[in-house]
Order: sequence, then C-alpha cells, then structure tokens
Amino acid sequence: MKKFLSQESAGKWLLIIDNADDAMLYDGANGTTGSPALLNYLPSSRKGSILLTTRNLRVVAKKGGFDVMRLDKMDLSDSQKLLEISLIEQGLIEEQDVTTKLLDNLTHLPLAIKQAAAYMNENTMSASNYLKIYEESDEELIYLLSEEFEDHGRYEGAKNAIASTWLISFSQISRPDLPTEGHSLAKEYLCFMSCIAERDIPCSLLPPATNRKTLEAVGTLKAYAFITDGKGQDSYNIHRLVQIATRNWLKKEGDLSLWCKKALMQVFGVFPEPQYENKAIWTRYLPHAQHILSFQEYFNDCGTLQSDLLSRVGLGSRILGKYQDSEQELRQALELRVKILGKQHGATSACMNDLGSAMSLQGKYKEAEEMLREALDLKKMWLKKGPLGEEHPSTIKCMNNLAIVLNREHKYEEAEQLLQQALKLQEKQFGKGHDSTLAILHSLAASLTHQRKYKEAEQLQRQELELTEKFHGKEHPLTFASMNSLALIFRGQGKYEDAERMDRQTLKLREKVLGQDHPDVLDSMNNLAENVLSLGRYEEAEQLHRQMMELSMKVLGLEHASTKKSRNNLKRVLHIQGKSEEAMKLVAAMDTEVQAAKGKLTSS
Repeated sequence: MKKFLSQESAGKWLLIIDNADDAMLYDGANGTTGSPALLNYLPSSRKGSILLTTRNLRVVAKKGGFDVMRLDKMDLSDSQKLLEISLIEQGLIEEQDVTTKLLDNLTHLPLAIKQAAAYMNENTMSASNYLKIYEESDEELIYLLSEEFEDHGRYEGAKNAIASTWLISFSQISRPDLPTEGHSLAKEYLCFMSCIAERDIPCSLLPPATNRKTLEAVGTLKAYAFITDGKGQDSYNIHRLVQIATRNWLKKEGDLSLWCKKALMQVFGVFPEPQYENKAIWTRYLPHAQHILSFQEYFNDCGTLQSDLLSRVGLGSRILGKYQDSEQELRQALELRVKILGKQHGATSACMNDLGSAMSLQGKYKEAEEMLREALDLKKMWLKKGPLGEEHPSTIKCMNNLAIVLNREHKYEEAEQLLQQALKLQEKQFGKGHDSTLAILHSLAASLTHQRKYKEAEQLQRQELELTEKFHGKEHPLTFASMNSLALIFRGQGKYEDAERMDRQTLKLREKVLGQDHPDVLDSMNNLAENVLSLGRYEEAEQLHRQMMELSMKVLGLEHASTKKSRNNLKRVLHIQGKSEEAMKLVAAMDTEVQAAKGKLTSS
C-alpha cells in the first residue's frame, strides 16, 4: 500500500487512521516483538493526505508536527442537531432548558446521545421524562460500572454518560413484565456479544433461536442503539464502549465467567475443522474465536474445550500462512492437553504433530524433528490396543510430517524409507485417491528429487498432480504444491523452459488465490528466480530475488530460514554479475537489522 500510494500515478487520496491510540502505531505489534511500527508503512505523496484521530499526545508529537487540530467535545448546537435527527417524533423535545440539561448530562458524547434518543423512540418518551429517569438512576451502580470503564477518563462530569444511558436501556430490556420474548433473548445476545469481537458478528454465530425470536431480539438491540448493522446483511457490530459496560455489569453481578464459558462453547460449536474448502466459513468466526480465547482467566473448568478451539484456530492460522500465530496457538493448546489429559493421550500427540508441522514451516527443523519423533512414538503407544494399531491414519500422518522435516534437513534416505512404509500402509487402507495418500506421494517425490532420482520422481509427481487436479480442481493449494514440485523436477533435469512455464503459472495462481503475502507465493517466486538464473537472465533473477527477500522479511521475519535463503540467493546473483561490494553491503545490512531486532527484544 505504501509503495502504491507514494507514486503520483496513484492520483489524489485521503487516508484516515481512526482511533490511533494503540502502541503498535509507533512501537510495533505488542511493543515487544521487534515488529515494524505501523508508522513505517504510511505513504507519502504530494497528492495525498493522512488524517489521524487520536487521544494519545505521543502520536500527535511524533506524527502531527504543527499540523494539529484539537477537537473538544461537541457543542450544544451540534449535540442538539444530533438529538433532533435521531428522534422519530420531534415533539419529544420540549423546552430548550430541558434539552440543554439533558445534553449536558450526556456530556455531549455522540454515542450517549444516540442511545438516549433510541430509548426515547422505543418508549415514545419526552426529553423531560428521560432526564428524570437519568437523574434518578442508581448512583452506586453507575459508579461501579464506571470504575473499570477503560475510557472513563475522557468524559467530564460526575457521571459516566455511556454507563448511564446503557443502564437505562438495559434495565428496559431486562424488565420481567414485558410481553415480548425478544427482550429476554436480546439481553442474552448482548451478554454474548460482549465476549466476542466487536465487528462483523455473523447472525449464524448467535446462540440458536427461532428465526422470529432472533429477528425480534436483534431488532430490540438495534432499537436501543446497542448494535448496528455490519458490512453484510447478516452481520452486526457492537460499539466497544457498549461491550465494556456490559462486561462490567456481568463482572459486578458475578456472571462474567458464566458468559465467557457460554461464548466459548457457542464459538466452538460453530467453528469447523479448518480446511481450505470451508475457508469462507471459519474465517468469519476466526476473530471471534481469538477474542474469546483472550478471556482464559474466566474459563476455570473448560480447559479441554479451550484447548480444542485453540487447536482449530492454530490450524486455521496455518492455512492462512500465519505460521507464528499458528505455533503460538498450538503451543497453548498443547500445554492445556498435557495438563488435563497427560502426555500419553492420543489427543496430546495429535496436537504435538500439528505443532511440529507449524515449527517446520518456520524453519525450526531441529525442534520440529524432536517434537514429531516424540509425537510418533506416543501415537504408536496410544494406538497399540486399538483395532488398527500402528496402522491408524493419525500415525501415518505423523510419519509423513516427520518425513517432510527430514527432507528439509537433507536426511533424504531416512525420509524415503519412512515414506515408503507410510505409503504402503495408506494405500492398503484407503487406496490411491485419498488425500493422505496424495500427501505421501508428494513428499516421496520430493525426497526422490533431492536424491536426483528424477525419472522416478517425475513419474510419481505427475501421478499425484493428476489425481489432485481431479479431486480438488486446478485452483487449490494442493494442486499448486504439486505444480511447484514438478517444476523443481524439470529444473533438476535441465528442462529450464518447461520449469519456467510451470513456475510462472503456479506463481500467478498462488497470488490470485492465496494473496501476495502468503508464504507459498514466496516459494514460487524463489523457484522462478532460480530458473531465470539458470537461463542466464541475471538482471531478472536479481529483481525477483530482491522482491522475494523484501516479502520474506515482511511475512516471515528476519531470522526465518526462507529469509536467510533468499538473502544468500540474492548475494549469489550479485556475485555472478560482479557486484561483490553490493553483496557484502547487503549481508552487513541484514546482520545489523537482525542484531537490532534481537537487542530490542532482549531490552523489552
């Protein structure tokens, strides 16, 4: 984005960064990992402007310079206009002094005004009557709700306007004498929504009810301005301040743990086992799963459920190419499973297998091998008493994952032996068209390629590609992986033109389907660059390797094996062209960046 918008050819633009209060803006993610600060990615152009809204003076000092506009709270005129356009019946506004007093009590805060107007609309209540309720509301409760309110310091006056308006409307939908069932369900939905992410809440994620009841409950929450429509027809947003007020209420009543558990169960119930084929479903639930998992201190006896959801989230992150997130989530899942089920349990070894695979994708081959060997031994021990024994599909999956790591560690003969054994077991049980069989064929072809057994490798890889295309189609990540491997075999045989055609096709498809920032795209880009280099097109190879190194640093980090590999490849291309001095500067610059990142992490 920075590169594109910094070009004058992008035309005129305005970039708005709202609520720029987070430390990530100037310190990087979490402020401790050495991740680049968001400010580093902001574009600069004579045709463009950036507007930041913030309450953080540090942001103002660092980025605003002298071009700063300080915004005070809305004045009486603006507040009154907002109230007027929010009311259905203008007759609900009476004398000016009553309106002025009400708006002063609401501290002229837009959300508080909208919520007050929503209540007045729903109950056809005049401004004076609403003001009476507002002034008579439970002072002690308002104090308790405001005490832990994250943003309570931004409001002036004795009361917290949001806490007050929230309490008035919440008390209305909580009344037991109301005839509609929608109010009762609305209260449940509000409590549930306070425990998940605030944006794009799918209707399918809400606790189940009949369509009529759901529509009525959602309508009630909209009427009281607790929620608004999301970006889709079947999704909703809840304001962060409403979430905070609701959670504080639940905490005061001693019910926050109960609702966190309910939310955990509901999210897990709709979150499927992540596959590429059902990506459109689980990616909508992913932010909500990650959000509810942040409330782990309230789960108590839900460790198994928490572990299972963490495992699914971790697998989803892996499919999206977010390998660091995947490893972190799977580690948490493994810790819980060891604690609850013990190390000998089958579910624990399955989690170890997934974690080992995630570590392998980050280039942590030694750690991954140790983890996968242990997982395989434990899995065999666990399954000995079962009907399939060591021939269970989960054992075969462990064998394949271990072989992948062995290939990456150049232990090709051991990997081939393990894969031949796994293939024999797999074909015996499931035949040649099963996904796991195809995965083993793919790994075996890679092992043979590394050993320069190209003829045998090509035969296997063509067979696997044909079956993968048949069962998954041409625009599937497994098909791309097969095409990528076949191109490597072509290159190994000196068929550079064939390899280049295959690499370009694979790169184009991966960018289209997975996005430019997916690690698999980097793999295709590297292979294409190596092919171009083999054909003697050095400048093009250099350009591709530079592009790949920049993307790898951004996506995988400075110390990832792929980043180091891309640096070495670029260095080699520069040396071939006689640019040895530039190659030395490149190495020195990257080493400096790595040391700086390590120093920042240690300091933090």
